[in-house]
Amino acid sequence: MKVKPKRILELLEEKNLPVPKKHQLSSYLVSLRVKLYGNSSMSLGELEAWCEQKSVIPDDEDEPWVLRDKIIYGDEINDDVQDGDYENKFRLFVTTKRLLFNATISHVIHANATYKLIWEGFPCLIIGTTDMIKQFHPYGFAVCSNEAEKDFEFIFMSIRDGLQDLNMNMNE
Repeated sequence: MKVKPKRILELLEEKNLPVPKKHQLSSYLVSLRVKLYGNSSMSLGELEAWCEQKSVIPDDEDEPWVLRDKIIYGDEINDDVQDGDYENKFRLFVTTKRLLFNATISHVIHANATYKLIWEGFPCLIIGTTDMIKQFHPYGFAVCSNEAEKDFEFIFMSIRDGLQDLNMNMNE
């Protein structure tokens, strides 16, 4: 129905039906959503499985796929550990063949996080370029658990490696 809780309460009142408290209705709607669609959060293991499932390069130029991903479990020994930081981390970059083609005709890359577009509480990083008339052309988007130097390095290396995988040449 895509009706907000406030409107549901108004409709119940208009029809002279028992009106629950707003927090009761909100709790009910959350439990109903979980019952119908499952839990809305994803574990690191589920994310890793999803990335693997979506990592096959599709034939369709407009079908998205996970170009690269890196899942780091806190108890693993890896080069991403800094100052005793042993937290779980993840990085993934999603694109399409058509979007990635934009990188072959570009000289400048823009990468910026937006907190208006989030996934599981993490900001989406939009990567692309602008042309001479200031129009933005995306390459894809990344979601990283951090916004550190290693995360941006991952993004740029993903673009480079993705272009090599698709035998596309990038402007130097």
